[in-house]
Amino acid sequence: MLRIITGRSGSGKTDYVFNSIKKNIEQGVDDILLITPEQYSFVSERKLLSLLGENSVNKVENASFARLNGIVSKKYGNFPLPLLSKGSKAVMMKKACELCKEDLILFSKNINNTAFINSVVKIYDEMKSCRVSAEDIMDASNNSDKPVLSQKLHDISAITSAYDSLIEDKFIDSAEELTYLYKKLSELDYFTNRIVYIDGFNGFVAQEYKIIEVILKQAK
Repeated sequence: MLRIITGRSGSGKTDYVFNSIKKNIEQGVDDILLITPEQYSFVSERKLLSLLGENSVNKVENASFARLNGIVSKKYGNFPLPLLSKGSKAVMMKKACELCKEDLILFSKNINNTAFINSVVKIYDEMKSCRVSAEDIMDASNNSDKPVLSQKLHDISAITSAYDSLIEDKFIDSAEELTYLYKKLSELDYFTNRIVYIDGFNGFVAQEYKIIEVILKQAK
């Protein structure tokens, strides 16, 4: 069952959620998951401790989507491939730029520029959070009636495609963590019979929506 709590800012939505959690525990429920934004985790944990006390606070698991990844990995095992560090990611992205240099239309002279590499990394991260592939970007390039935009999209697609090929079956990019988490959760029963609350978000990226999809299928 899905229940959506609506109201303008300051109307008491969060208080309603926390009071509902307290009521659940008073009724004997002891398997509750509260998902909040990472920056809100400390505040929510402190509020749970104040509301429930030391004896009951451990009946609620508080996590962000990123922390949920670590919790699930700890319980069921880590990813089968090593995770790329930020430094290694930049190095691999530069190598991808060098590999496809001859195919680049606009950016061939920028591939040795650190700021450019960092920009491409940010674009790649945004693409993955929105579940947009290099092929999607190339389709957008082919369908654009603006020559410069089309060329930019072409180069972005070429670079990110080369990067994906470089790390395929060797590493996992941090931008793909939630995608791998979704795939893992789809094969598990992590949310089965649990009550799940989601609070404090202004919105969700595409990867988070896929995880919410699993929650809706499994949770009580």
